[in-house]
Amino acid sequence: MKINLPQAMAAAVLVAASAFFVSAQNVDRQIEAIREAYSEANAKIAAAESDPESATVYINELRVNSGRASWPAVGIYNSTIKFYYEIRGEGPYPNSLFKVNARTERSARVETEEFLFDDAGKLIFFFGNDGDAETRAYFADGRSIRLLKGTTNIGLATQSARSEIAAIQKRSESMVIIFRSSVGR
Repeated sequence: MKINLPQAMAAAVLVAASAFFVSAQNVDRQIEAIREAYSEANAKIAAAESDPESATVYINELRVNSGRASWPAVGIYNSTIKFYYEIRGEGPYPNSLFKVNARTERSARVETEEFLFDDAGKLIFFFGNDGDAETRAYFADGRSIRLLKGTTNIGLATQSARSEIAAIQKRSESMVIIFRSSVGR
């Protein structure tokens, strides 16, 4: 059997391109599902904040320097973290963190962060704005599937992307620890 090398190479490239296209479509579907979960979470939060007595969403708020006194070498410093959670399962206590919003003011600079979690408690989305740039990170099954700086898609294989993803995951883990401490778990 005679193999035509250029045709074999073309076939291999076509198979690889097809696999990449299917993978990209899968990531796009995952991101669309994350966006829907984000919208649903924000709708639940808006309902809870507008009518707290009938809400099934609980909110814990941690404020640092709520009096806004000037901090040495920083100036005005104020940080607020809101934890949004529900009761799920058989337990009698609120136990399911689904979103965290953090806002920090350092003099004239305002930084915000949002962490969205799935029903299993895994991070699925991060949004950060440091006053200069926005960062969005999407996760599936505990791994990053897309990182955006502004509108630029950052390659996940780069060292800077891996470092940034690791920092986001570490910050997310610290938020979960703070939340669990706030509800005595």
